[in-house]
Amino acid sequence: LDYPEDLLSSEGGASDVNFNPVLLRKYIDTIVPSVSRSGDDEQYGSTVLADIAVLQALSRRVHYGKFVAESKYRSDPEGYQKLVNAGDANGVMELLTNTVVEEKVLRRARLKAATYGNEPLLASLPPIESKAEGDLSSIV
Repeated sequence: LDYPEDLLSSEGGASDVNFNPVLLRKYIDTIVPSVSRSGDDEQYGSTVLADIAVLQALSRRVHYGKFVAESKYRSDPEGYQKLVNAGDANGVMELLTNTVVEEKVLRRARLKAATYGNEPLLASLPPIESKAEGDLSSIV
């Protein structure tokens, strides 16, 4: 991907960082075995398309983090530099992480994962009212 020159600082080589090999290895070695059964379902085409969509989404999410980190660094360069000079990686992560936002994101992800593929509870929907029996005009 080509980004505008001023989007990432030229210092530190952040624009050259590419996590895709790491993502692919983790996806193959950790994620796929944890969400699928061993064996061959012969669904190669649809599986490849799904794998590509997931890997692209993960890559975008991870690499957008470079821009977020750069933006946060620019808001407090002295604070970050002090932690970097001290070798305090945990301190840098604490400064980077907005725990309130992070918790909201994790809560949303858990909710989506827990409800994915489930039918909505139709019993909780309000009844459809019509003027006469068999009249569907109120829902069209």
